[in-house]
Amino acid sequence: MLALPQIQLYIAAMSSEFAIWWSIISTILGVLLLCFSIWQVATAIYAKRRKEEQIKIWKHYANGTQIALSRLIRDSQDRNFSSADDLTNAIYAIQATSYALYLSLKDGENDASEGFVQECAEIVSDIKKHRKAKRVIKK
Repeated sequence: MLALPQIQLYIAAMSSEFAIWWSIISTILGVLLLCFSIWQVATAIYAKRRKEEQIKIWKHYANGTQIALSRLIRDSQDRNFSSADDLTNAIYAIQATSYALYLSLKDGENDASEGFVQECAEIVSDIKKHRKAKRVIKK
């Protein structure tokens, strides 16, 4: 049977060993959490930069559409279009640019819901209807 001083030494050794293992495990967990935090910060910075670059692209789209519309107005006032078809083609080109901006903005919001997909399908079908109507008028 163990004497009381030996039991106390055994308990002290066990608690000392537990403290050492606890220290090692907590240090490893702390390092893993630090790495995870650094990864989160880096990801957030990357996402912020990407969003800023995307906003610049959207501004260029909007500016291009604005310039195209002002040019369209100026050319129509100066009677630079030889026919209504020329004017219609110019409007279709501007519509395509504005539709691309619209899709880019929706994509930026990560909105892939059914409503968005159906709305895009409706816009495409409207464009096709207008083109078919134009062909019927030509005949």
